[in-house]
Amino acid sequence: MPELAAALKAGYTNYVKQNGLVPVPEDYDPRKQIIKNIARGDSH
Repeated sequence: MPELAAALKAGYTNYVKQNGLVPVPEDYDPRKQIIKNIARGDSH
C-alpha cells in the first residue's frame, strides 16, 4: 500500500513541522538520561 505509506509519512512530516519536534539523537540512551535526571533532582 505505497499510497497509504506516502500519505502517512507526509502527515507525520507535517505534524513534526507544526509542533517543532526535535529528532532523537542516534546515540540517545534512555538509561543515561535517567541518571542525568536523577542527578539534577528531577523526579520524572
